Amino acid sequence: MQFSGKKSIKWLNDELDDMRSLLDNENAHALKTNLNNAFFEIVKSLRLSSDKEAQKCIEWASCNDDKWIFEDSLPDVDLWEKNEKKHLETVLHALSVLKLCESLSTGGETAHATMLIDNNVFDIFVVTGAKTHEEAKLYAAQFIKGESRYAIIVTKDEHDRSLDPKKDKAIYTPEPEIDLD
Repeated sequence: MQFSGKKSIKWLNDELDDMRSLLDNENAHALKTNLNNAFFEIVKSLRLSSDKEAQKCIEWASCNDDKWIFEDSLPDVDLWEKNEKKHLETVLHALSVLKLCESLSTGGETAHATMLIDNNVFDIFVVTGAKTHEEAKLYAAQFIKGESRYAIIVTKDEHDRSLDPKKDKAIYTPEPEIDLD
């Protein structure tokens, strides 16, 4: 099978045509207009993705997806179906909500998006399909580049469960080193 990068771009654009904002069905929600605007800005940005960026977008989001079959280190886009569509939808919804809080840039081959907060670069990964949030966090960790950057990892497990505060930490912060001398 000969892989064509245009397949991933076509697939992405076809799926984006059918995607709806998180609050699309809400009639009177205070954030609907702002969230819809953020959603459409992200969709517009993703439509400009290169074939490699489109592939990376789905790869980063697809923890434990058995449809990821590679030939010559490239994904077989012909096998992308409803799971990948759900992963893309989760990416769009998560990035839309984050965009309400802070400006972000999508696209590129580093992460789903990046934010600049107080001169610190944050790579944002949205991971779905894992059995647990911890598994999703570990999956995303392999894509984090460099120690000079920070990462925000948004997870959605395969059962759509919330984090268990007794087992899972929603925010991971390095422990400060205290010099007792």
